[in-house]
Amino acid sequence: MLEISNINYDIFKIPDFFGRHVALDNLKTKLTDAIQQDISFIVKDGPPKSLTDTEKPLKKLFDRVKTLPESKQKEDIFQQFRFLNLVLNNRLIAYSNSDAGILSKTLDDIKEVVGVVPVLNPVVKLPDKEFLPKNYFTQTMEKWSKIYWKDPGRYMKKEKLSFFEYKEGHTTSVRAHLLALEKTSEHPDFFLSYADADFYHYGNLQADHLQPSEQIVARQKELIFSMNIDPIFKKKTFESPYNNSYFILVDKEETVVGSKKFYMEYHNCLENLWMITTAENTGQGKGNADPITWLNSHPNFGKEFFDSLGDKKVQTDTILYREPDGMILAEYAKKWFKDHYRNEIAATSFIDFQIKTPMKTQTATLSDLRKKGGSWKRKSIKQQAELGIASLLGQGSSSAFFTADDSDSSIHSSDIESAEAEITKSTLRRSKRLAKEEQDGLDGITSNVSGKIFKDILSKSQ
Repeated sequence: MLEISNINYDIFKIPDFFGRHVALDNLKTKLTDAIQQDISFIVKDGPPKSLTDTEKPLKKLFDRVKTLPESKQKEDIFQQFRFLNLVLNNRLIAYSNSDAGILSKTLDDIKEVVGVVPVLNPVVKLPDKEFLPKNYFTQTMEKWSKIYWKDPGRYMKKEKLSFFEYKEGHTTSVRAHLLALEKTSEHPDFFLSYADADFYHYGNLQADHLQPSEQIVARQKELIFSMNIDPIFKKKTFESPYNNSYFILVDKEETVVGSKKFYMEYHNCLENLWMITTAENTGQGKGNADPITWLNSHPNFGKEFFDSLGDKKVQTDTILYREPDGMILAEYAKKWFKDHYRNEIAATSFIDFQIKTPMKTQTATLSDLRKKGGSWKRKSIKQQAELGIASLLGQGSSSAFFTADDSDSSIHSSDIESAEAEITKSTLRRSKRLAKEEQDGLDGITSNVSGKIFKDILSKSQ
């Protein structure tokens, strides 16, 4: 009989307020101890032969665990169920076909709620060789595969996770490669920020993990812990074609630890990285949010993004999340964003680089022209009028572009002196119209603005 059969369900009486945290901690400790005892027993002697001693207490306990209030303790208990689920799934052969089917169904139901122990990704794409440290493939990689890390992190002193240093300069390999992928000849110093759909100077952008580094490390540790409690899983993982010198055996080759190479390569996986602004990546921005939660709540992704997956879900069975066809989630998000907002991106680029930037240059000369007086002063007044029209276009508030239904108070208006104002869902929709009108010709765009003046502005801007 499993130890979980002996659980006293009185421990599930959790106070609503005072004493709640202590009660949840006590519950987590007791359930963790019971499940780990059962795992040790199953690994050593095999699972109980009777479903009465296995499936029924397991189902009863999990049905009760599901009702617990959302908390860190509940997440930790779910992890214990992932471990138990793994061990039982690897030993279904101990049961008859009918009993194995019943237990498998219960394990699948649990898996739908708690997930599974993550496995290695088929591919962990690093920056191209030209962006990596000079001796990475000849010396560094081999050296790191022999160094084991137990508790790495970005802020650790000894086992410090970091981006590879670029061989030619002070930037990192991933940043250099990401900038190279996004660079255009039209505006080589400005790049798209996927988090807020606008263009920024590269100095204002950071290489960001869509799936946070802390979450990746936690999933790597969960995989290693599972290898150490289940010899079957340990053997499968060691023999996996995706094991690229990621593990080291210690303690007389009985205990598995992760190599420095394992942690550093997943941290530097190019397909889990994109460029976003510093502000979006800190404070109230993206931070360490779970990528599925963040994408679902973000106005520029949300339901439309997840609808693009069809009836399938994001795959969370590997360390790095993937879309249903196997592409790393961040890579898919970038491709989807560029395709879904291609008109808005073109319109935003037009406003930023054909109107805002030239307008700033012209604005800088107005003061000097006024001081000269005479015809120069008249010229400055004419130029100021032209800049006023361009300002409206740059702000996205001109009636030449947008209809009355867009004039509510929630509409964002960008300061013409700032190329860093966020383009919201509302302005993205209006930019989409702008892109279409631009394609239809100047007459369609400038219904309320003199075509001649507008053309003059464009000619001065180019």
